[in-house]
Amino acid sequence: TGVTATATNVCVCSLGGASVTCDPSNCSGTTPLKYVSVAVTVPFISVFNYPWMPSLPSMTTTSMVRVQ
Repeated sequence: TGVTATATNVCVCSLGGASVTCDPSNCSGTTPLKYVSVAVTVPFISVFNYPWMPSLPSMTTTSMVRVQ
């Protein structure tokens, strides 16, 4: 419970490049590379409490996969 996932479309003109809108005119006429990025946030509940370990409200991870 409390898990959230957010998916977004991302386009770049070349591998490792900055994201752009998915319009070929932004990539000098070439087809932009299309990716889907998914960020998942999970509430963090520790089994044990340690005074030296900070309390984390949640953990987030992001994954990206090329779709075209």
